Amino acid sequence: MHFFYLDEAGDTGKDLSEQSIFVLGGLSVSDEKWKSLEDSFQSLLKKFLGDKWNNDFELHTHEMRNRAGIWAVYSFEELNQLTLDIINLVIDKGHKIHFLAIDKEKMQQHQLKDWRYDLNPYFFGYEYILNYANLYIKNMLGSSARGIFVIDAKQSASDTNIYYETIKQITNKCRYDIPKAKRLKRIVEFTYPIDSQQNSMIQISDLIVY
Repeated sequence: MHFFYLDEAGDTGKDLSEQSIFVLGGLSVSDEKWKSLEDSFQSLLKKFLGDKWNNDFELHTHEMRNRAGIWAVYSFEELNQLTLDIINLVIDKGHKIHFLAIDKEKMQQHQLKDWRYDLNPYFFGYEYILNYANLYIKNMLGSSARGIFVIDAKQSASDTNIYYETIKQITNKCRYDIPKAKRLKRIVEFTYPIDSQQNSMIQISDLIVY
């Protein structure tokens, strides 16, 4: 089983005038290898932060990169090195990264034929990556391999209802409402959200897309 984690950067919903680039993506790991990465990630943060670290610590990349909160005492050079060390953990352990970057201005200029959802980069990117992952599993991971998508939980109730309902609709469409040869067959469960504080893979994905 492979877990495909998704987080986003530059997400302003249907407002395409703010934050010109949207990125959706993250980390993919097998069920046999994620624990090793999590342990190494937590050890790296614990060593870097010292007595500032605790079991409930959550890495928010935008805070780290902007030197906010506990990160204010560190130099840009130190934080750059920590960022590279985390990325190198992913590389050294042989995990994969997937992402889609969208220029919002160009997206606004083009009419998307047969697109039944809001002109929201998140939904467009989600459907693209969902189908890409399905092909990747089929062509690269073997006939018995399967995947599950895990996304970062939205914070506000309004966003939650809109995003999860639309994500469910898109997943159902890709699973049932298109020609049989193109349907999702390698993604075995619907996408579900998880609190990033409880999952190091989401925190690493946040860093990747940032």
